[in-house]
Amino acid sequence: MWIVSKAEYSGGYAIAKLKRSKSGLDCKWEADDTQPAGADSYGIAVDDQGNPAFISMDKHIHWKRDGKWESFEGCVTRIAFGASTFFKLSCDDNFVHKLVGNKWV
Repeated sequence: MWIVSKAEYSGGYAIAKLKRSKSGLDCKWEADDTQPAGADSYGIAVDDQGNPAFISMDKHIHWKRDGKWESFEGCVTRIAFGASTFFKLSCDDNFVHKLVGNKWV
């Protein structure tokens, strides 16, 4: 489980993952210190592999896949995953687009 936390980070907010203790009785939020930019307060989604994607303060998407962050240019207001498909709501044309390969259609 991932959240946008209240902790400030690079002009926005830090994202954090819920970590459980080995016993499973204790939990804590751990920030991802590899995050490339500060997150907007409402734009986070998690793919079917448990990888986070978020909208930065400049309205760009950042998605962590295979341990590496990818950034997508363009103005975005919302993001979501459905099964293995990634969707965005563009602020440029107000349409929902899906990612096919490395192109939004």
